[in-house]
Amino acid sequence: MSVIIGTVFLRLGDNTAAFFSRGGILFLAVLFTALVPLAEIPTLYGQRPIVLRHKKAAMYHPFIEAFAMTLADIPITLVTLTIYSIVLYFVVGLQASAGQFLCITPRPSMIRID
Repeated sequence: MSVIIGTVFLRLGDNTAAFFSRGGILFLAVLFTALVPLAEIPTLYGQRPIVLRHKKAAMYHPFIEAFAMTLADIPITLVTLTIYSIVLYFVVGLQASAGQFLCITPRPSMIRID
């Protein structure tokens, strides 16, 4: 996704006319970061009968299963979003300084946990 979005905004000018496009890039980066965890919802519904069966058999509480899934998804989501942010940031050619780059990279506080 980052290569596709990056090629749309490839070689933006350094003038004020490109500011609107740079804002669009930042919006898409944040939007993608928010929407990636939503891809997990269909798998959660697919596992619901299994979780209910385990609850009925008094094996474990559904909260424990949801918490375990969340903990397992955090590293994968963090790596995926970090690679996305790095590729997008440098393909588009945004300002190459650490402060601006760290504003767009995902942090654990930015990841939406389902």
